[in-house]
Amino acid sequence: MASYRMKAIILKVSDLGEKDRLVTLLTPGRGKMNVVARGARKPHSRLMGVVLPFQYVDLLLWRGRSLDGISQGEVLESFPLLREDLQRMSWASLGCEFSERLTRDDDDHGFFQLLLAYQRLLLKASGPQLPLCASWLMLQGLIRTGYGPQLDQCMHCGRALNDASDSRNIVFDAAGGVLCPDCAQRSPVHPSGSRQTVSPAVLGCLRFLRHAAAASVLRMKLAADGRVLLHLLEHFVQWNLDVRLRTLDFMNSTRLAEEEG
Repeated sequence: MASYRMKAIILKVSDLGEKDRLVTLLTPGRGKMNVVARGARKPHSRLMGVVLPFQYVDLLLWRGRSLDGISQGEVLESFPLLREDLQRMSWASLGCEFSERLTRDDDDHGFFQLLLAYQRLLLKASGPQLPLCASWLMLQGLIRTGYGPQLDQCMHCGRALNDASDSRNIVFDAAGGVLCPDCAQRSPVHPSGSRQTVSPAVLGCLRFLRHAAAASVLRMKLAADGRVLLHLLEHFVQWNLDVRLRTLDFMNSTRLAEEEG
């Protein structure tokens, strides 16, 4: 049986039959892959500790007719904190879901390195920095797949929006990006109600994150609430990709219930 090696991040794991697990991988170059881990549900299986969510692994796989399978694996980075801390687990799950939804089966669009860097950030980030890290991941991912929002000029008239006087009245439209004040008044509002006036701080943060390396995200001064950035990008993803991120829905509903409680 032909075999090959592959490094991967475990995106998600589900039960398959009585003893096996179906594992979704994010791989460099080949994008998403579904593989089977035979016997991984047995108590003493060598694969049980390999196929855990969020882990960065080096796998030996065999080729199958419909699904390839895992023969053995080595854990390169385990990220145990992302499974033990409920808050970080939610943000890690969001990263995996977003990466899975935007990645094709034949090309990772650089998502492999992006997600790996994001998970490393989650280990170091404090509470207010977590939504900022997620905003960085989403914005970088959108740009890499060709869906990045327009942030420098009005998406309707093309007017450059660089100075502070413009920024005080700029509107972010989930249909494509920023609108100058004149176009925001003249153009019809989409039924989605997805427009929001953004402050200079919010626009500046988005522009910074667009080009930021992972190492600079946690050094960034929080001039804007990371949840505001995340809210804008969440609606942008829904409008342009018709993708609703269930992890974010859960996190938003949980936060609302805690605030009301």
